[in-house]
Amino acid sequence: MTHKRIWIYALLFTGCSINYVDRVVLSVSARPIAEAFGLSTVQLGYLFSAFLWSYLVVVLPWGMLVDRIGTRWSTAGGMAFWGFATILTGLSPNFASAFVSRLLMGVGEGSTYPAGGRTIREWIPAGERGLATVVFNCGGYFGPAIGSITMAYIVSSFGWRAGFYVAGGICFIWVAVWLAIFCQPEQVTFIGEAERAKILAERGGSAVQSSGGARLADLLRCRSLWGVFITQGCAVYTVYLFLTWLPSYLQATRGLTVMSSGLPDGYPLHGRSTRDYPRRLD
Repeated sequence: MTHKRIWIYALLFTGCSINYVDRVVLSVSARPIAEAFGLSTVQLGYLFSAFLWSYLVVVLPWGMLVDRIGTRWSTAGGMAFWGFATILTGLSPNFASAFVSRLLMGVGEGSTYPAGGRTIREWIPAGERGLATVVFNCGGYFGPAIGSITMAYIVSSFGWRAGFYVAGGICFIWVAVWLAIFCQPEQVTFIGEAERAKILAERGGSAVQSSGGARLADLLRCRSLWGVFITQGCAVYTVYLFLTWLPSYLQATRGLTVMSSGLPDGYPLHGRSTRDYPRRLD
């Protein structure tokens, strides 16, 4: 990785981080939202899962849209869309409007991984793509690790609506930076001709080109791919336990404040054991 391409790594990392910061705001503010709207546990569960319902449906269409219009505008559009939806959650007067805003948020956030994957293919030489993918994915852990604490502070200090306003505002700041910096390697001036030639030469993937794209049916017959499905499904289930229910559980059953519940929520993502966390927070 050259210092001239550090901007691409930084944009990938921070974009994925913001994606997960926006997901965790509802978790740390779940109890004050439930009190404000008079929500049951079941209704709160609907809010937690709403964005995943739409996210699941739109990921593949987002991938096709990224291929059609390119990474610059698909990434900016997706981030702006879910930033707007996040702000709408803060403006919600009742459960129904909050539920719809979470569905809209899922539509926007579905752009992140298709656009991020294509950005890596377009910008990163084949020998660096493992590193670029790790940096990109690390944003998904850094975001909730830092977001659970910072958003808990904002919510406890300024109210639950403020957390959504701040998270949504960060999205629009990132979009402005993205549009100011990001272009295709063919167009930018901050890399040299030798580096540009290397990126373009390796853009298609490995040196061995396949004769054609694999069909979905062929992929679904691959045993290794099903192993990835099962592993990822188990991992995501555990991650979403921390991203959704843990803060409200600690607030409801352990008497923790919003701020206090944000700290242990981020502990597993910091690589720390919750046994290191004080049992009493007086």
